[in-house]
Amino acid sequence: GLATPNSSQFPTPAGFTLGAYSDGTPIYTQNSPGGGNTPNYQGFLDGANCGVIGGWAWDQANQNIKKTIVITANGASVATTIANQYRADLAAAGIGNGYYKFEIPTPASLKNGSSYTISAMIDGSIYTLNSTPKTISGCYSMNARVGIEETISDEAIDGLIISPNPSDGIYNLSFSTKMGSSLALTVTSLTGNIVLQQDFKAASSNVNHIINLKNKPNGEYLVRIATEGKQMVKKIVKIE
Repeated sequence: GLATPNSSQFPTPAGFTLGAYSDGTPIYTQNSPGGGNTPNYQGFLDGANCGVIGGWAWDQANQNIKKTIVITANGASVATTIANQYRADLAAAGIGNGYYKFEIPTPASLKNGSSYTISAMIDGSIYTLNSTPKTISGCYSMNARVGIEETISDEAIDGLIISPNPSDGIYNLSFSTKMGSSLALTVTSLTGNIVLQQDFKAASSNVNHIINLKNKPNGEYLVRIATEGKQMVKKIVKIE
């Protein structure tokens, strides 16, 4: 029944620090329980990508108390972890004994190709880690099955296989066509933006051709091979 805590309606009692749990519930922490000291939080969200989310955090005033880290995506809590792993560079920099690292696999719920703003905070406080937020996008589970889209295909181009798929950016294309055929290869995003174009001739009837999308964002792309007015299209996924 109390009003929202603030300086005029419900001031923070002397000797306490106002914080919040991961669900937003306010918490008032006594500054010196059992001889403890006023919290002095420090930490960084060092990285967030399709593979891992990690960083470090500690309470300089209470170095033996390992902190619980709340990871949020677009404002919603998606994971919690404890910053208790060792990092030699932290110890060398005088950050206590160095056991303040956290690192978790990027949650599967974020691997659906969408874009997410990732933040990290110390649970039970209002402290948000430095270098927050970070953005990840175009993430897919390695277990995802790639849908194949094919258009016109006949003897002009036959048996297009792209592997590996998903890949980290290097793909091998193999297919059959008439030796000496002029081939046009185009790679586009699903929205139609062209990311790669190549023209070449088939040196033999069995063609093996490598494309490199290492410098392109993670996500789905369409590969088109065309010759003599015929074409074949297949979908690929880049995960890095």
